[in-house]
Amino acid sequence: MKKLKVDLHAHTSFSDGELSPYELIKKAENEGIDVLGVVDHDTMEAAYHIPESKIEIVIGTELSLRDGRRDIHLLVYFPDKNSELEETLRKIREVRFERIKKIIKKLNEMNIKITLEDVIREGNTLSFGRPHIARVLLKKGYVASIDEAFDRYIGNGKPAYIPKFKLTPKQGIELALKSNGIPVIAHPGIENIDYDYLDYLKSLGMKGVEVFYPDHDEEKEKYYMEYALRNKMFITGGSDYHGDNHDGKEVLAKKTLPYKYFIELKKYKYEVLGSK
Repeated sequence: MKKLKVDLHAHTSFSDGELSPYELIKKAENEGIDVLGVVDHDTMEAAYHIPESKIEIVIGTELSLRDGRRDIHLLVYFPDKNSELEETLRKIREVRFERIKKIIKKLNEMNIKITLEDVIREGNTLSFGRPHIARVLLKKGYVASIDEAFDRYIGNGKPAYIPKFKLTPKQGIELALKSNGIPVIAHPGIENIDYDYLDYLKSLGMKGVEVFYPDHDEEKEKYYMEYALRNKMFITGGSDYHGDNHDGKEVLAKKTLPYKYFIELKKYKYEVLGSK
């Protein structure tokens, strides 16, 4: 029997991925993926542009959250379309577009000649972010890599940094639940999230943990797996694919999820939650 290939964490050009929804799905087909999660940052627009495919597509989003103590990302799987979550994300994107303008202004003051039009052409998206500016800086020769753009100019605390508007974990999880979605903490190992903080998120309604992730070593996988199993939470995983040229996130299905865990997630959505 074929071992099914599941990657529940990939991004398209509707956020900071390099490929359009069509290109991403075709790439996934060519690489023999059976289930693909499209979870663009702070948008669900890709859901309206997914081509017909033999692959099972899971639509969701990845929310950027901050509670004063730390930044975290929350994956939301299977939210209903036209939900309160989707409407809130539309409003947040408008605020963040103004942030992009402010970052460009700061760069211009440093004699770095890029324009809003440059970033719009690079993004071709409804959800602009710093990675789009980084790509312009790279193309114009101001930096030698995406990482350098963040390290020198637009990363946290750097000369052109402007803080990003973010929901709190409580707001993000509540929106996910109201929209009939399943909230899952993304790549907890990157932020070194411990059991105490996971307990806090669980108390807010978080339902799962992204255990399988490229930057989680065996020790971290074991750590988060133990927590998820002990607390009867959903287990997810994926590659966090952004594109073939994206530093550190350039291999689709670099990390996959055992199919049995996906089935548990899917059954909960359709047999317990249903659609509102």
